[in-house]
Amino acid sequence: MNATKDGGLRVNVLGPLEIWQGTTPVALSANRLRTMVALLAMSAGETISVERLAHALWGDYPPFNPRRSVQTYIARLRHELGRQAIYSLPGGYRLEIEFDHVDALRFRHLLAEAALSRGTGRERECLQEALALWRGVPFDGVESETLRGPEAARLTELRLTAVERWIDVSLIQGLHGELVAEVQELAWHHPLREPLWQRLLVILDRCGRKAEALAMYEQLRHRLAERLGADPSPELQRIHSDLLAGDAWPSGATVPRQLPASGADFVGRGEALKEIDRLLGEGGRICVITGMVGVGKTSLALRWAQEAAPRFPDGQLYADLQGFGPADVPVDPADVLETFLEALGVARHRTPDNEQARAALYRTMLADKRMLVVLDNARDAEQVRPLVPGGADSAVVIISRRRLNSLVVTEGAGLVVLDALTRAEAGELLAGRLGQQRTETEAQATDGLIDLCERLPPALAVAAARMAANPSLLLGAQVAELRRSGAGLGVSTSRDDLTGMRIALTHSYRLLSADAARLFRLLALHPGPDITGPAIAAMAGLGRSRSDRVLDILRDAHLVHEPSPGRFALHELLRMYALEPAETTDGWTVREARRRLIQYYAHTAHAAARLLDGAAHLPPPPAAPDAQPQRLTNLAQATDWLRAEHATTRAVLLQAGDFPAEAVPLAAAMALWCDRQGAWREQIRIQRFALTLATSTGDVAAQAAARQSIAAASIELGLPEQARAELDQALELSRAGGDPVVHGLCLLDEALLAMRQQGPAAGLRHAERCLDWFRETQRDAHQARTLNLISRCHGELGQYAQALTTGETAMGIAIRTADRTGQAWSSATLGVIRHAMAQHHRAIVWFEHALMLLRDLGHRVWEGEVLRQLGDTYQAAGQPLEAGRCRRGAEEILDEIRRHDDSAAHPPLISPFAVG
Repeated sequence: MNATKDGGLRVNVLGPLEIWQGTTPVALSANRLRTMVALLAMSAGETISVERLAHALWGDYPPFNPRRSVQTYIARLRHELGRQAIYSLPGGYRLEIEFDHVDALRFRHLLAEAALSRGTGRERECLQEALALWRGVPFDGVESETLRGPEAARLTELRLTAVERWIDVSLIQGLHGELVAEVQELAWHHPLREPLWQRLLVILDRCGRKAEALAMYEQLRHRLAERLGADPSPELQRIHSDLLAGDAWPSGATVPRQLPASGADFVGRGEALKEIDRLLGEGGRICVITGMVGVGKTSLALRWAQEAAPRFPDGQLYADLQGFGPADVPVDPADVLETFLEALGVARHRTPDNEQARAALYRTMLADKRMLVVLDNARDAEQVRPLVPGGADSAVVIISRRRLNSLVVTEGAGLVVLDALTRAEAGELLAGRLGQQRTETEAQATDGLIDLCERLPPALAVAAARMAANPSLLLGAQVAELRRSGAGLGVSTSRDDLTGMRIALTHSYRLLSADAARLFRLLALHPGPDITGPAIAAMAGLGRSRSDRVLDILRDAHLVHEPSPGRFALHELLRMYALEPAETTDGWTVREARRRLIQYYAHTAHAAARLLDGAAHLPPPPAAPDAQPQRLTNLAQATDWLRAEHATTRAVLLQAGDFPAEAVPLAAAMALWCDRQGAWREQIRIQRFALTLATSTGDVAAQAAARQSIAAASIELGLPEQARAELDQALELSRAGGDPVVHGLCLLDEALLAMRQQGPAAGLRHAERCLDWFRETQRDAHQARTLNLISRCHGELGQYAQALTTGETAMGIAIRTADRTGQAWSSATLGVIRHAMAQHHRAIVWFEHALMLLRDLGHRVWEGEVLRQLGDTYQAAGQPLEAGRCRRGAEEILDEIRRHDDSAAHPPLISPFAVG
């Protein structure tokens, strides 16, 4: 039968091997025949070399004459399938079979179509059709390490990823009832694949089986602890917390619900709520709520937003802009846009690099949506303008101490000026805290307390918390004591005219234990928007368990709040109060707390950097025994910490000028993360700051390290003159007594710069000089990275045998030293070499391995470059759909990373070798 006609030869490998000629099954008894047909089918339309067929059939133990043996098996296979089924070509053999007649290739085709149809009804249909092709373990019944190993693993990973996307799409469409049985079975077959378990928990919750979901979480937690000694991922822990709180939102959903709670102390404000309704209900789309600090602007905005949420079915976005935050460093609108876009479903690698492009994408996504945006603590109109959607159906509520008159004039924003609570509202708040009977029985004392607290919600809450703790004492006696304690305090009464509130706060403050009072003062000194429990423990020097107990005291007294789980902050009014005793009474204690805080961030950031890159250097000096850094044990924890703490770490660094020994290593760790994200301009800014500190202290090694990092970022930005100038100074400094690793990195940067400017021969000369240095200083991991560059230079010179040998040596060293970054780079280079040698399937295996490592490492830049090269390899292998998918992904990443104000796109990090 002619295998080329429709309904002809079909081969299924997604389960037990099946071969069909039309409707007739073909049974092959010999394992090597099954292996040969499976390998030829997986390469439909591509010529397979005799060497590759021999390796698949016999592995590392080929027969004496492998070519003749392969010819024998080809003849036997033609006898079974027909002579026209297999073509003999100069380079090897090709199976004549339609692309879609191989289930694994059809599967990949459907995944590519699903990706192109993302967000439409066709996407789920493609995913469902693709997953229906699976019948079991890939290549079942084929005894070949080549197929049953990397190829089967890759197909299985693609299947699981497709399953997870199919689940997400189904959840968004409300089809959770159809998913339970299948997802349960998959989760049990993959007991350590946390993304599957995340989705299973959400599905069970959606089906009203919350108890079962919680029980399964506990089973998984025990399994991870027993097998891996690890905790569930942060995402799983978040879903677990949401289950306990009754709100497990599905992964993959793109309808954000970000509004925080308005607070338990919200009362009254009926007229203000009506005014916001009026302003945003009569064609208006922007409302500015302004008023003095502590008056309850945020609580009002959030209460209105929660009540109005049904009017905005496309979601609600919230951001604290830190316009008047403790570090006095307002949040960059570009950072807020990145967060908003991610909440709207834009992957991080697809977020544009600059503010203007992000704002344009943000406005585009919200153009036809009914979205509510709440912007808290705004500094000025310029900070909020990029965050205002362009569509007429979305609304923006802005909270600021300032009136933002320019928004009122130019954007037609409505203005709500909030005053203190009315006396009735203040009485309602106290009644809710102290009990209606108590406040009515002692109405005069209640009125006195209201006057004393200036009718401000935070002051009333703090005072009521203390009085509620002493229910046996009369309110009148306690109010009288508050008045007496306020006399002669020496506290300024001019700032915001809050004398009465200071009296109430002083009374609560004096009732704190010494540890709690000290911690309250120290929290006011933290420069970031909020702070975690481990950082608090380090700053206070109390140890984690003791710190948590003291923190609970402050929470009970309403002197600190928890804006998100595990992160704590002071209300601005309380922070202003706490700063006064901190600045006047603590002295050296404050300095030591700052030192411990910087040590905590420096050591934790360095630990995260070491997990991302085992060759990271510049460790900070030993920390104080009571400044314990956070324990990070895996890559996911490291990337999560760096991402979550980036803004806070930057604020801490900018206040670390008095502690250069800790600040310089902190800057180095931050610069490594910036490099991973392609944020090279920020990397340069951070290292310029570090250079200033190192120069002021005469630290030659730190100066050399900072200049080397600036040079490396300059190379990536396509600024060779700047890179050359920095390298010259870094080399001079490192020769004068700097770190030998930094000197070697300068030599490596020189080699890279030479390769890009002068060509591979010049790069090779410099790289060999660098290799001699790292061998002399016995730096194995850096030797591997230098060998990788040498391999790339040989490849560009067409010396493929040398390139391959050197690349494999680099990979061996990287594996031996457990250097995952080095392994990723070597995998990418070996993929390039195999591509250049027209060994496309081997190249694909190396590129896929590199992508897996790079995604774990959070290295967006190299992920984009490897995707680009992988697309070229798929194209050469005759798989245009896969090629298109990879190229689109690469361009999305690389174009965004390269988008800088005054620099051209930098050259490819992996130079494409000429083929043939």
